[in-house]
Parts: sequence; structure tokens; C-alpha cells
Amino acid sequence: MRLAIARTIYQDKQTLILDDPISALDNEVSNFIINQLICGLWEKKTLLIVTHSPALAKKADKIFYFENGSLSREGTRDQLKDIFQDLFGEGEAGVET
Repeated sequence: MRLAIARTIYQDKQTLILDDPISALDNEVSNFIINQLICGLWEKKTLLIVTHSPALAKKADKIFYFENGSLSREGTRDQLKDIFQDLFGEGEAGVET
């Protein structure tokens, strides 16, 4: 995963597709990826991120929530607050950001 992220930084594309980019990383590296890349270096880029991480999902401008392979709901984090609460307790589980 780290090599793929490094290649992505080097290529400097305007649109990035990231498939669970922090799933195999420890908390320290995950926090770096979220804070320094996703919310930093890549802040002005278009990002399509597939994730199971509530810490990463809560950074999104728009969330598409899938259940059983189909789009169930879409909206902002505030609009989907009930999903975060149902799935992750208070909606703050996962990597600290």
C-alpha cells in the first residue's frame, strides 16, 4: 500500500481513486495519510475513496453508502449521521484525526 501511495504522489494526477487506502496501515501512518495527504496535499484534487473507516469517511464532502452491493443512501456526514451512529457507536471510532 505504501508504494502505491508513493506512486500516486509522484504522478500528481487531478483525480485519484483510492481503494481502502488505510486498511493495512497502523494508526500513525493512517493519521499521516489522512491529515497530510487526503486533507493536505490532495485537498484540491477529486478523490474517490472506497473505505470501511469512519475516520476517513467523515472527511468526505459526499458519502455514498452501499448495502448488499447496492447504493442505499447518499449525502453529507451530517445527513447520514444515523448511519455513523448505527455502525460505529458515536460515529467517531477508528483512527483519530
